[in-house]
Amino acid sequence: MTAPQTHRDHNYDLIPDAFPKHRDTILVCLRPVKSELASVGSTIVQLKARSSRLDGQGIEAKAQVNAEVDKLQAILDARRRELHSQIDGQVCQGKKELAARIDGHEMRQAQLSSCVEFVEGSLQSGTQEEVLSMKRQVEERAREMADEFKPQQLVLGPEKEIRVLCADLSAACRKLGEVKFVQRFQHVKTIGGIKMPRHIAFAKTGEMVVCEWNSNCMKVFDGNHRELRSFGHTGPEESRLNAPLGVAISSDNTMFVAANHCVKKFTLEGRFIASVGSEGSGQLQFDAPFAIAYNHTNNRVYVCDTYNHRITILNHDLTFHGSFGSVGSEADQFNMPEGISVCRNGNVLVADSSNNRVQIFDSNGHHLSSITNTGAGERLGRPISVAVGPDDWVYVVEFSYARVSVFDENGKYIKSFGKKGDKEGEFNKPYAIAARYDGYIYVSDTDNNRVQIFKLNASHTTQC
Repeated sequence: MTAPQTHRDHNYDLIPDAFPKHRDTILVCLRPVKSELASVGSTIVQLKARSSRLDGQGIEAKAQVNAEVDKLQAILDARRRELHSQIDGQVCQGKKELAARIDGHEMRQAQLSSCVEFVEGSLQSGTQEEVLSMKRQVEERAREMADEFKPQQLVLGPEKEIRVLCADLSAACRKLGEVKFVQRFQHVKTIGGIKMPRHIAFAKTGEMVVCEWNSNCMKVFDGNHRELRSFGHTGPEESRLNAPLGVAISSDNTMFVAANHCVKKFTLEGRFIASVGSEGSGQLQFDAPFAIAYNHTNNRVYVCDTYNHRITILNHDLTFHGSFGSVGSEADQFNMPEGISVCRNGNVLVADSSNNRVQIFDSNGHHLSSITNTGAGERLGRPISVAVGPDDWVYVVEFSYARVSVFDENGKYIKSFGKKGDKEGEFNKPYAIAARYDGYIYVSDTDNNRVQIFKLNASHTTQC
């Protein structure tokens, strides 16, 4: 091995000796960058796929509009034929009535003309003796005509008009429909056989970890939901779990578990690393921590210290960083915070369950805003868990209504799905929710002993 060289007050290595060491250091520094590069690439692929799907949905929506317009056109054509037939009938009937009247008047006209011609002809060509002799005949003829045609005033009467009374078709066309995105959450899969599952977390390498509350253990599944292992129910006392409730995973696949009035740290393989906390209300003490989240923007752990009505912030090494919140109903106060999640920008969302709201804070615990109502103005019903999807949408489990309510990145209500029951898409005491990097939504359907998976299908539709 080449000996170190001396340069005045310090030693140095030759370049051939120093290069491998520094190259390895650089490669280690590059690992998280490459990991993030792969993540960004995956996101771009998904966004491009969404863009392609939007083109298809646009074509489908236009076809739907065309079908509706064609249907309306067929109705209009049929109605046009029906109205034309009615008009033809009205014209025919009117002309028939007028023809009868014309025939009667023409007959009277002929008889009157005949009488006038007979009298005038007799007066012009007959002798005085002949005119006087036919006087009786003329009087009888005139009397007959007077009896036959009573004196009357001829009245034409008002002219009848054919009118078509139509609905306001322009208004009808305006109300034909509207095009908008309709969000549908489709049930994709059910993972059964999990005894009273609670919170769920995902590793960057694809694994899913579930708190199996009733078995005092953590269950690890691969990306296809095949169970790989479980841990926490056996082993040394320090690594054992008692009714685990919350779990979070850092970017280096370190797992943080909230249980036993403490936070425990494991590898993804289940090897125990460290633990912090005890029952109480002091610094680094907890009273039933229900949920936990990892903030990738500052590498800190946020713990819902539920019965202490506060959020405790830990560093990655489980040392104390700070806390915020106290019991109450004001902004930045809590009444049983039971769920927590972190946005991509580092903002922290807390399911403030007994205050029936979700509070949003920056990473230092400064209050930003709150979500309190659904679209109909209905108050949230004991929001017990909250998750943020890759599109920054917020998913809230409403325990009182056994449903999930969805809000956009600005807190605007989008829709809800689910109800109480044991069928697909129904829940019995849903306790937790998680959003995977690809947009799949996982709900811990606790008393049905299963995890249900949903996928958002957004499509253009025309409502008529």
